[in-house]
Amino acid sequence: MSFVHHEPDIRVVPCLGCNELVDERDLVKSVHWWTSCCLFHPYHFWCVRKGPAPPHPPTHCADCSAPLDRAMARAAVRWGATFQHRNHRRTIAAIPATGEVREDVGGAIPRPAGLRLVFVARPPDPNPRPGMLGLPAGDADEQLVCSRFELVHDECPDRDPMQWRTLLRAAPDDRELRAVYADWLEQVGDLRRARFVRVAIEERSAVGETARVLGRLRDLRAGLPSTWCRDVCQGVSSESTQAGAVM
Repeated sequence: MSFVHHEPDIRVVPCLGCNELVDERDLVKSVHWWTSCCLFHPYHFWCVRKGPAPPHPPTHCADCSAPLDRAMARAAVRWGATFQHRNHRRTIAAIPATGEVREDVGGAIPRPAGLRLVFVARPPDPNPRPGMLGLPAGDADEQLVCSRFELVHDECPDRDPMQWRTLLRAAPDDRELRAVYADWLEQVGDLRRARFVRVAIEERSAVGETARVLGRLRDLRAGLPSTWCRDVCQGVSSESTQAGAVM
């Protein structure tokens, strides 16, 4: 008996949390605890987090804790359950001699607007989770997605009087703005986030040591809101890329 596993082609297989293509510098090759016939599942490093904290209730955003629209949350759950189809959008055979490519023509499934998913990289809870989103009792999609993912807004409300996150989103390639933001974070005593921002700038400017810097960035990401990390990191240009680490 033989088993053939495939490697997703990240040129066409998007992040399973946000459905956006993943630059290699931001790639986490995360492994799920269920069968998918793929060697890894592609995520941006801000779309996956390590345990052991339990997933946030799916009725509220895991980042800002604001209540979620139930209809939007249910749509996000249904979409999240299609991850295997999306992961098989295009895969490369693990056997180099063949170079076989298999493509699932139905794999390109658009993500409903407004919410994205954050994969929780920890062993699954064997106990069924109580339904909270108004789906049918014991709904398989809700059990699967809500036991392994957190739901977050595409853009959490910017409650900061300085509106830093709004500025970051409007200027995704502005390193100078991020350096000023890091200075401000240090001035207000938020040294952890200031360090993250500075390492993010360094990672985007690094040549030849991107993997080392990115490892530090992923360590600093632990415990920080996914959407905040994305606002800081996404879009800041770099001249070099390295393969993503396996989580």
